[in-house]
Amino acid sequence: MPARLSLKVTTGASRNGIVGWLGNYLKLRVTAPPAKGKANKAAIETLAHALNVPKTAIKIVSGSTHPVKTIEVSCLSEKQVYERLKSAGFARKKV
Repeated sequence: MPARLSLKVTTGASRNGIVGWLGNYLKLRVTAPPAKGKANKAAIETLAHALNVPKTAIKIVSGSTHPVKTIEVSCLSEKQVYERLKSAGFARKKV
């Protein structure tokens, strides 16, 4: 079953990257503006790089015009997503 993950995307940053966890949201920053899907594309690229999956494996399922998004990673389970984020230094804290 594909993994789902909630993101909070901040646009207009100085560089692309994962900031960390903000409650139940994984916070990303992207340099792209929130116009014509550029920020969504940058968010997918950033997350794909962090998870070591192809960009085509990540799809925005809700929030495409909002900073808070739900994405789906088709090639990983939820457990695998959290393990890869943890190994990249973004362990999810218990809330």
